[in-house]
Amino acid sequence: MSGVLVKLYLLLRTAPQQNLYGWLYTHVFRPIGGNYPGSLLFALFHVGLFWLLGWWMDRKKIYIRV
Repeated sequence: MSGVLVKLYLLLRTAPQQNLYGWLYTHVFRPIGGNYPGSLLFALFHVGLFWLLGWWMDRKKIYIRV
């Protein structure tokens, strides 16, 4: 799922030369924490997002076998 989300970020454009992935980092996480802590916050945001998705799927009894 993380690969799908990153590909979606790269496909969605917020400006002619910027995708959603770069926009989220430069306009949301870097102003909050600076360069390196902002990058850590960006990564922790994604970990939390996937944790919430997994929690929601578990509550709904949705399981994916590989």
